[in-house]
Amino acid sequence: MFKAVVGQTEGTNTPRVTRTVIGQCRAQLKGLCPTAGILFAADHFDHALAVGGIAAAFPGLELAGCTSSGEMSSFMGFSQDSMCLVLFASDTISIASGIGLGLSKAAGNAVRHAVADARSRLDGEPSLCFIFPCVLSGGIETVLSTIYETLGPGCKLFGGVAGADQFTVSKILQFSRKSVYSDGVSVLLFAGPLKVSSVICNSWEPVGYRSVVDAVDGNRVKRIGGRTALRFFREAFGPYAVPLYEMPLAIFEDNGRFYLRSPIRFDENDESLDCATPIPEGQKIQLTEATPESIITNLKDRLHRLVEDVDEDWCPRVALLFSCVSRRWIMGLRTREELALSISALPANIPIAGFYTFGEIAPIAETKMPKLHNCTLVAVLLGEDKSDLDACVPAARHRVSAGETREDVELLAKKLARARESQTRLEMQKESFTHVLRRMTKDLARAKHRIEEQTQILKESLTLAQEVQQNLIPNEVPAVDGFEVAGCSLYCDETGGDYIDYLPGQDGLAVVVGDVSGHGIAAALLMTTARALLRMRASIGGTPAEFVTDLNRFLASDVGESGRFMTLIYLRLNPDERTVTWVRAGHEPALCYTPDTNKFHELRGEGMALGVVDDITYHEYTSSPLQPGEIIVLTTDGITETRDTRGRLFGRKRLMEIVRNSAHQPAGSILEACLQGVQDFRAGLPREDDETLVVIIAR
Repeated sequence: MFKAVVGQTEGTNTPRVTRTVIGQCRAQLKGLCPTAGILFAADHFDHALAVGGIAAAFPGLELAGCTSSGEMSSFMGFSQDSMCLVLFASDTISIASGIGLGLSKAAGNAVRHAVADARSRLDGEPSLCFIFPCVLSGGIETVLSTIYETLGPGCKLFGGVAGADQFTVSKILQFSRKSVYSDGVSVLLFAGPLKVSSVICNSWEPVGYRSVVDAVDGNRVKRIGGRTALRFFREAFGPYAVPLYEMPLAIFEDNGRFYLRSPIRFDENDESLDCATPIPEGQKIQLTEATPESIITNLKDRLHRLVEDVDEDWCPRVALLFSCVSRRWIMGLRTREELALSISALPANIPIAGFYTFGEIAPIAETKMPKLHNCTLVAVLLGEDKSDLDACVPAARHRVSAGETREDVELLAKKLARARESQTRLEMQKESFTHVLRRMTKDLARAKHRIEEQTQILKESLTLAQEVQQNLIPNEVPAVDGFEVAGCSLYCDETGGDYIDYLPGQDGLAVVVGDVSGHGIAAALLMTTARALLRMRASIGGTPAEFVTDLNRFLASDVGESGRFMTLIYLRLNPDERTVTWVRAGHEPALCYTPDTNKFHELRGEGMALGVVDDITYHEYTSSPLQPGEIIVLTTDGITETRDTRGRLFGRKRLMEIVRNSAHQPAGSILEACLQGVQDFRAGLPREDDETLVVIIAR
C-alpha cells in the first residue's frame, strides 16, 4: 500500500496554519500513519515552529523540504503565502530523509552526508531521490555530480532549488525531520516497489543563431561567438535590451537536446553575463524566448504525453511539480493557469503538490546525470509498481473562503506589501525605460541627422552621375547619306543601364543599342565601361564582329564573377550599298518594316550576351539593299516589357502597329509616336525599366 495526501493553507499565523494543514492531511489519511513527508513553505513563517509542530503531530516522520517562491496544490491552488504539506503512508515502500550542511564550503561533503544520513534509516537500495539544495550558497554542479555518483544511475533524481520571495540567502532554508537548516541540502530517498514517470516542460524556443562560448570566468560568461556576451545578447534583442532571468540561454548537448541557463546579472563595463552556474568554454549555446501562450501550449502537450505513457494497470498516487520562478514572472496574473491545466491533464483524483523554485532538477534522459534547469516545469508521477486501482480515491478539493481571508488581517497586509513592492519595481522599470527611451530618442535624432546628411550626399552624387551619363548620350545623330535616324533613351532611375551610341566612320554610321542587366548605379557603371571599351576598340579599326568579340572579352574579365551581363546590337549603315550589317549579342532582333508589302521581318543572327563567356567569336550579318521607305527599329526590353495596370505586356505587336500607322512620317515623328504609345499604355504607372528606341528610315 502506498498513499499520498496533501494539505495547504495560507496565512501569517504560523501555529494556526500549521494546525490547519496537519488537520487537512489527517482527514484524508483516515487513520493511516504517515512515514514521510515534504514541506514547501513561504519565507515569512516561523519555520522551526512549523516543522516542530508537524514532527509532534507525526512522531518519527521523515520530513524533507524547503522554503519556496510560491506553493501550489490541487487541494487549495496557487499561493505565495502558504504552507503545502505532502504526507506519504506505505507498508511496502521505505522512505527516509537526510540533511547535509556547509554546502557553500564543501558541497560534495554536504551531499554525501545527506545521503548517508537518509540511507542509515532506509530499508533497501534507493530508487528515487528528491533533493532540495540551497544553490545560492554552493555549486549546484558539484551537488548534482556528487549525488549521482553516490546513489548510482539506478536512482532517479528530481527536485528543486530552495526559493524565497526574493533572492535573499538568509530566508532560504531547508527542512529535515524535526529541524530547520540554512546553507544545506535536504534529500528524501525512496526504496521498494516504486514506479516513477516524469516529464520536463520547456516552453522556451531557441531564437537567432547558434554560437560558441569563447571565454568564461567561473559563473561569468565573458565572450560568445567572437563578441562580448552582452553584445551577443543585444544583437538579437536590440541595442537597449536588458538580459533578464526569464530570457535564458539554451545549452546544447551532443545529441541536439538542450537545457537552459538564466543570466542573473550583467555588467555594462566589461559587457559580461553572470549565470546561476558555470557554462563550459566551447559550449554551443543559443538565445531563447517564451510567452504565456507558449508556456501553456507546451505544458498541455508535455503533460498529455506524460499521461499517455502511464500504463493502464498503474495508478499514480501523487504528482509533484517543480516549476521555475521565471515562469511565474512571465505568466503574471495567469500563473494559476499552470496549476489548473496540470489538474485537468494529469490522472484524475490524484493529489498534486509543488513549488516555484530557483532552479529545477531532473535528468534529460533515462539513467543520465541530472541537470539543473531554468525556466522549466518538472512533473513527477509516483506510486507503487503494481497498484490497486480501486485504492485511487479522489482527494477533497479545498478553497480558502472569503471569510477566512478577510479575518487574516496580517495576510492581507502581506499581500498589500507585495503589491506595493511590485508597484515600486514597476516604477523603477518605468524610470529605467524612460531613461532608455531618452537614449533611444537622442540616438534616433543623431541617426536621422546622419541619414539626412548621407541622403543629401547621395542625391548630389546621383545628380552628378546623372549629368555625366546624360552627357554620354548623343544629343544629335550624325548625318549619313541614304538614311534618316532618330533615337532616344529614357531612364527609370537617375542613372541607367541602357546604352545608345552612334559611331561615324568612312564606311558609314554605326548605331549601337545595349542593355545592362538591372538598372541604377551598378548598371550605369557597366554601361559606361562598355561604351568606353567599344569606342576605343572601334577607333583602332576592323569589322563589327571583331569589335563585339573584343568587347565581350574585356567585359568578361571584369564582370564574370558578378553575374551581370549586357545585351547589345551593333548595326552599321552602308550608304554606298544601301545595306545594313549587324552583330547580335543576346539582344532582341531589330524589326524591319517594308511599307510596299506591309510586312515586318526581324534582323536575326546568333550571339550570346556579353560578359558571360570570354572566348566567344561573334559573327556579322548583312541585309539585302533596302528600298526607299523601309524602316528599321531597335529597342531594349524596357519598351516591349512595359506593363499596364492589368499587368499585360506592351509587346512587339503593339510596337509594330504604331510603326505601320506612322510609316509615312519622318523618323523623329515615328519615334515620338512609339514612345507616346508606350506611355499611354502604362496609364500613369511609373517606368519600371530603362526605355531605349532607335528608328532608321532608308531614303
